[in-house]
Amino acid sequence: MRIGARWIWVVLGASASVGAVTASCSNFDAADVTPNDAATDAVDNGDTASDAADATIGDAGLDAVACPSRTPTGPACESACVDRLPLPLGTTIDARIAVQGDRIYLLRATSATTAELLSSSLSAAAWQSLGTYSATGLFGVATTDTKILLSMQVSGQTDAGADAGADAGANAHSLLLVQIDGTCTTGCTGTPIAVGGETVGGNVVSVDQKFFFGSGSAVLTLAPALTPNVVAPEFGGPILGSDCSYVYWSNSFDSRVHRYDVAHGLSSEVAGGLFDGVDASNVSYPSTIALAVSDTTVFASTGIGRIMKMPKEPKPDAAAQVLLPRPSRALAVDERFLYFASPSGAFLSYDIVRVGLDGSNPVTVSTGAIVVTDMTSDRDFLYVADKSGQITRIKK
Repeated sequence: MRIGARWIWVVLGASASVGAVTASCSNFDAADVTPNDAATDAVDNGDTASDAADATIGDAGLDAVACPSRTPTGPACESACVDRLPLPLGTTIDARIAVQGDRIYLLRATSATTAELLSSSLSAAAWQSLGTYSATGLFGVATTDTKILLSMQVSGQTDAGADAGADAGANAHSLLLVQIDGTCTTGCTGTPIAVGGETVGGNVVSVDQKFFFGSGSAVLTLAPALTPNVVAPEFGGPILGSDCSYVYWSNSFDSRVHRYDVAHGLSSEVAGGLFDGVDASNVSYPSTIALAVSDTTVFASTGIGRIMKMPKEPKPDAAAQVLLPRPSRALAVDERFLYFASPSGAFLSYDIVRVGLDGSNPVTVSTGAIVVTDMTSDRDFLYVADKSGQITRIKK
């Protein structure tokens, strides 16, 4: 999924934590214009042999023996350098993330009824609490250059509390958005935005400095006056992805992927067939879990345990194709690779796997995440959040 201006593709508690990033290669090529040569890297990472004799990042050359301090070691270690940001203080039971420039935003649930937004610099990690919110579930977080948008679920009320008393007995749910000024540093209560009558939500993305989000009945955007406007009717809390010009979505009840042209206000179908060949009566929830969009392709992770791909330019009767028959809770993509979070086989443990855009050469680049909840990326790194609030940063 991107967040922000370049890539496709947030956390709860009462206090922020302060600490340093424990990094095995955070200075990789920091002062070296040419990646993986024999210059500054030799000083930064102690891998003179690897850089001096190996001109290709992530291949099976001398990397396998020259960077044992990296995690994991082996043929892909040059591009799979892993570090972990410090855990925020307090309990985290769910998390969503967004990256904007040098800052990462963590929206986390600290209890069944409380959420917190945290922020940290990526160059000198130290969590700062921006604000706390009453929420019973997290849908997503996204950023523009100047704003942050949170999408959360609240129970016992609709219309952001207008008739909380009447709904509390029925334990009603409603969708609550909070927009925050990007310059806010503490006590960021933001502007609550009621989405009347909606009971569920999808994730949030930004395109061309505009926010888009899913609800129980539509894909919507925010007008300048912070009024939710319907982009397209859509049921089931659609899952969104984006590139620089379009918003893409699919939902839990539809085997198709659609997109919306942000500049021209036009919607179209990209492809169908996400669940083709599967007897839906034998699966509990044939849903779309995540979308990621590259320069040419839309990738979709589905609840039936496979990753699908389709050209992102709409074509008559286009159908999605199986990329990999593997389950995934999150996706991210860049010019060369697709990244996904897949169960490792150990209880509640997930591996982060990198594959070519054609599904070739799968490589496990990180292990040990405790139920992955979100994934995003920037030019150089992949960021993965799990339910414990741990943020893993992986060098591409």
